[in-house]
Amino acid sequence: MLTRRQFLRRVGAGALLGTSWALLASRKDAFGSAHEAGAEAEERDLLFVVNNGDESVTVIDTQTDEVLKTYFVGTTASFPANKRYERGSLLLTGLHVDNDPAVHIVDLRREELVARIETGSTQNYIETTPDGRYAIVAARFTDEFLKIDVDPASETFGQVLARRKHLEGAQPCDMTLSPDGRFAYAPDRGTDTFTVLDVETLEVVTTVPVPPLVAEPPIEPFMDTASPDGRYVFVENIEGQGTVSVFDVSDPASPQEVERFTQEQGLGVRPLTDEFTPDGKLNFIINRDSSDLTVVDVENLQIVGSIPLVEGGNPVAGDFSLDGKKFYVPVHNQDLVVVVDARELRVLKTIPVGPNPVGAVVLRTQVPPVEGVAVGSLPLLHPPEEHGCDLPCCGRV
Repeated sequence: MLTRRQFLRRVGAGALLGTSWALLASRKDAFGSAHEAGAEAEERDLLFVVNNGDESVTVIDTQTDEVLKTYFVGTTASFPANKRYERGSLLLTGLHVDNDPAVHIVDLRREELVARIETGSTQNYIETTPDGRYAIVAARFTDEFLKIDVDPASETFGQVLARRKHLEGAQPCDMTLSPDGRFAYAPDRGTDTFTVLDVETLEVVTTVPVPPLVAEPPIEPFMDTASPDGRYVFVENIEGQGTVSVFDVSDPASPQEVERFTQEQGLGVRPLTDEFTPDGKLNFIINRDSSDLTVVDVENLQIVGSIPLVEGGNPVAGDFSLDGKKFYVPVHNQDLVVVVDARELRVLKTIPVGPNPVGAVVLRTQVPPVEGVAVGSLPLLHPPEEHGCDLPCCGRV
């Protein structure tokens, strides 16, 4: 008899397409009951690190930085979509090493893929709304935006509620939401533009150009993050050795670029993405090729420092502890997570995790009850040397 793990591994994402909704319907009551039954259990602030090499997750207690367990989940993730909703145990991801053209929803407590939503694009950039009800998706290779129901208590959980066709060739390449959940922002890599969406209707509010600064077009804006107060959106661009645009979106209908950081100002090489401290005072820009963090004073929009990580580490993602004291950065080619003191702006320690760690998200949830395994004991499905910085998405593809 096949175990659940063997079943998921054998059927794969493609086979699940035709059966996923029936499976979800049949276990909806059990899924909801499990959440309700665990509601009284102790919740903790946990870092979930997705190890793309063996499709596992390493769970770390952010109070002690202790590894609690590692276990198999059967999918990969580069940028989990939980920045605006940090409770519960669902992880959403649309960037997979095997290039599955779908969004996956994984219940991290139950060690289970609970939904696969076909998009037709092999790169899907996702952000959850602050209330945890919806996910807004930028499907890069179909030039579309999607709105998905991600509330496990909803009758339409896992279903696409709306689709909006974007500019042909726009290739929207990331997704971030305003803190009130009313607006979504996407950089358009194919048309060198920046788009604002109305989350309720999924209609485009406006699209504005990202003009060249340090190099000839294309500029290729490809990642973005909204500030906790909703005033700014930082946008990473490919141009030159990489630049970061700062848009003032105080009026979402009329975003204005007010700053662009370059290497001359102290920006690292090949900025890939960025994260704001929970209080919004600082922004940490993750620089892939210089393997460091550029620290920005948000009030003054000035670069105030740099934090070296692991030499040659090529980091691509990170997340803050919920109290804002620490910043966690997976180093995918050295199987480590770097822990940064977000106040003293220095590296505190490194934590060994599974192979090829890329995605990282901190959630306030319960410790998964599943049995853990020793790091390195699972089969290596995606050797890091085969992917390097061509992981989705390292800014190159």
